[in-house]
Amino acid sequence: MNDACRPFREQLGSLALGHLSEAEVIPVRAHVDGCRECRAELASLAEIARMLPLADPSTIDGERVAPPAALGERVLSLVRQERRLAQRRRRSRLTGTLAAAAAAVTLVVAIAVVAPSDPDLVVTLDPEPPLATVPIQAELTAHGWGTEIRLHADGLPAGETYVVWLRQPDDERSPAGSFSAAEGAGDIVLSSSLAIDEAAGIGVSDTSGETTHYGHLPEP
Repeated sequence: MNDACRPFREQLGSLALGHLSEAEVIPVRAHVDGCRECRAELASLAEIARMLPLADPSTIDGERVAPPAALGERVLSLVRQERRLAQRRRRSRLTGTLAAAAAAVTLVVAIAVVAPSDPDLVVTLDPEPPLATVPIQAELTAHGWGTEIRLHADGLPAGETYVVWLRQPDDERSPAGSFSAAEGAGDIVLSSSLAIDEAAGIGVSDTSGETTHYGHLPEP
């Protein structure tokens, strides 16, 4: 058999059994018509194909043949083993995905904690005697949702609660949250929905509503 016959010779059995489509039959028939060896092979295969319907695969030498008794259990065992392997592969992929997601979240948190963004504005909030005597430094950072406020409050009376707000040009106050002072230095992060360029000042009040600290913001 030469190389030109090889792709057609592999299709002769399907042709003899009638398993080729019309599009596949045309080139095979064209080759067979011009090739004596492939024509002889097809004739032999066609004879076998005509005899196949007469054969009973369940009998050999006239005796009924039963499959081995353990065949069913072997097949089920192979199926169960394949399922276990597939489940392990899925768990492994899921574990890897979750680990990658956890690492990404950890990285984001670490960046947010270790390397905060530089503030857009730093303001000193002067105390309002006699309610307060210690100034507070405020760092303001603009975001799409409003303003992040980071306060550095040193020396405030421990246990006291304070309310932080941004003052609008019409004297309306936009709340930014509250905090309780602790002994020593305090580093408090709050937020307001008011944008920096819409605020005229930033203040701190005690629980009675009296202003204890205030700082003007430059006009945008």
